[in-house]
Amino acid sequence: METEAAFDVAIIGAGPAGLSLAAACAERHLRTLLLDPVVHRPWVPNYGAWLDELQGVGLERFAAHTWRRTAVRSDTD
Repeated sequence: METEAAFDVAIIGAGPAGLSLAAACAERHLRTLLLDPVVHRPWVPNYGAWLDELQGVGLERFAAHTWRRTAVRSDTD
């Protein structure tokens, strides 16, 4: 039995990127769900970058944590 989803898109995280994405989805009339455990807390920047990008400009010492393996997934219908 198929049922219609309550939302077209779910966004996890209400930082600047999440809020911007939610606004863009809402402008396109997508039923948008924005999830964050503490919506009104101050946002703390936690940027991500590839280590070789940081090494290329001498900033690798500022990487607080690195992972040996990463995965990037995208659903392209």
